[in-house]
Amino acid sequence: MIMFVFMFFYNFYYTTWYVCVYDLKKKKNIPELEWIFLLQLNASFFVFLKNYKNNKLKKREMKKGKKKKIIIKKKMEKKEKGNRKRNRKRNRKKKEKKKKRKKENKSGRKKNSKNKITKITFLNFLIGIVARARTTTIWVFVKKQAFCTIFGGIIQSTVRIFIVIFNGAAVSFSTLYLLAITHQSY
Repeated sequence: MIMFVFMFFYNFYYTTWYVCVYDLKKKKNIPELEWIFLLQLNASFFVFLKNYKNNKLKKREMKKGKKKKIIIKKKMEKKEKGNRKRNRKRNRKKKEKKKKRKKENKSGRKKNSKNKITKITFLNFLIGIVARARTTTIWVFVKKQAFCTIFGGIIQSTVRIFIVIFNGAAVSFSTLYLLAITHQSY
């Protein structure tokens, strides 16, 4: 809906004011622009209608799904009442087993699992200081291991630039195409 409104007003402003008024002064006519403008409007309106219909269908399906869920819930509640007693007994047994294991670990066994964060070397720490001084750092925590990259800022900036370019091209491809045609004609 927002995209449709944006495209409509942008095209209306561009074709009426810029093309008509500016070209009438120079006594130029661009018949291609009229066709492109109509195609753009038709395409954007068609997309809007398609989305509107899909949303209506989704709402109907959701209502049907809710009714089915209520029926299923009632059936499940009956089963749960019987299963609760069984689950209580099972949970008690599990708790008792856990207590026994804890006692065994404290008495004889030693845990092999250590904090992996403590394994970070002094070199990584130095790299982190240099990176903070020169560029922004990216700290990626994977399985409790911290890694610092020196070129974090460069990566961040390049990614952001590509995202901006991609979004601009995706949102206003048709408007950019329209602008290119007008500049060629002049």
